[in-house]
Amino acid sequence: MHHSSAFSRLFAVLAGGAAIAAIGTLPACNIIAAATYIVHGPEKVPKLYTLDKTKKTVVFIDDRVPVVNSRVNRVKMGTTAERMLLNEGKMERMISSQDMLAVAEREKGSKLLGIVELGEKIEAEVVICVQMMSFSLTPDGEIFSPGAQMKVKVMDVTSKKRLWPGDEQEWYPMSISVPPKQGQPPSTLSQVEAEYSSLAERVGKTIANMFIEHEARVQDGRIDQ
Repeated sequence: MHHSSAFSRLFAVLAGGAAIAAIGTLPACNIIAAATYIVHGPEKVPKLYTLDKTKKTVVFIDDRVPVVNSRVNRVKMGTTAERMLLNEGKMERMISSQDMLAVAEREKGSKLLGIVELGEKIEAEVVICVQMMSFSLTPDGEIFSPGAQMKVKVMDVTSKKRLWPGDEQEWYPMSISVPPKQGQPPSTLSQVEAEYSSLAERVGKTIANMFIEHEARVQDGRIDQ
């Protein structure tokens, strides 16, 4: 049995009914933001937006048109981000991302509620909304190259206005790619699940680092933010 074929079948089984979007061709850097970081990475990567530490803030992983393979990994993204925002971002008032996820799931059978309406139901003041576009271990079913694409915005629940990004764009796009790994691809369901979990954690860290000044890590000549 060829390893690539085995990986393709494992990937298809674990993905189940989730709509896995193709990542497409991404540059060989771990996290894509500004092109200047790829060539001349600063010692400190500036945050993209400064959150109000005193406002009740929640991270919402919006995957209601699902591309993420499991609820477990949606939860991991949110909890990883909120833990970093609390510990490293020094946020004072975070609402559990699982509370927001539970409300979204409860309302799933009816008309999809907007971000502000969901935030109101859990008494949040600010929502960091992350809409997942793709989440995959392979772009084509053969090459083992985990990656994800998402778009992010910050909403003020009270004023019902977008805080970030500015008027020029509604969402801020963010992509994560891991260069193709050498050696054998995952050959068991448990190994595939572990790789998905690792990717979910990376997504969560990326979300948090958008709002935290942090050190850039250089790996194999690339800047990992």
